[in-house]
Amino acid sequence: MKIRLLLAALCALLSASTASAVLGATLAEITKHRSKKPDSQPGKDRAVWMFEGNDGLLLYAVKFGDDGRSIYEQLKPGQLGRTLHPDFVNDFIQAQTAHLKDSPTLLEPKPGEAYRFAGKDLVVAKNEYVLVDAANGVLIVWVRGSLPSITAITPAALP
Repeated sequence: MKIRLLLAALCALLSASTASAVLGATLAEITKHRSKKPDSQPGKDRAVWMFEGNDGLLLYAVKFGDDGRSIYEQLKPGQLGRTLHPDFVNDFIQAQTAHLKDSPTLLEPKPGEAYRFAGKDLVVAKNEYVLVDAANGVLIVWVRGSLPSITAITPAALP
C-alpha cells in the first residue's frame, strides 16, 4: 500500500514537472523546471530529457530557434508499443495553452477537418487531436495509436 502511494505521488510530481515548460522557454528555463540537465543534446539547437512516467520511459525533446527559445516541444514514450498516460497529455496541453484560454482564434478542428497554420493547409488525421491558434503561433498535435506523441510547435519550427 505504501508503495502505491509513493508511486502515485511520484507520478503526480513528474506530471506537474512535465507541464512546466512551454513554447518560448530557454534551455536554462527548461533545465530548471526539469531539475536536471538534458540527457542528450544532439545539436546546439536541440535537447532531450528522459524520465520515468506512469507507463515507463518518456522522452521530452525540444528544438530551439536562433534566439535560443523553444520552437518545438514533444513528449513521447521512450519505447515502442507504450502509450502516453492521459494525465501527461492533459498537463502538456494545459501548460501549452494556458495563455490562450480566452483566445477567440483558438480552434479545435475535428478529424478530417482542414486548418491552416504557418501558411500551410493541413488536415486532422483520424488518430489526431489538434488545437491550433494560428494568430498566436501555436499548434498542438496529439497523435494517438501505435506511435503516440504530443507536440507543440511554432511557425518557426516548420520548413
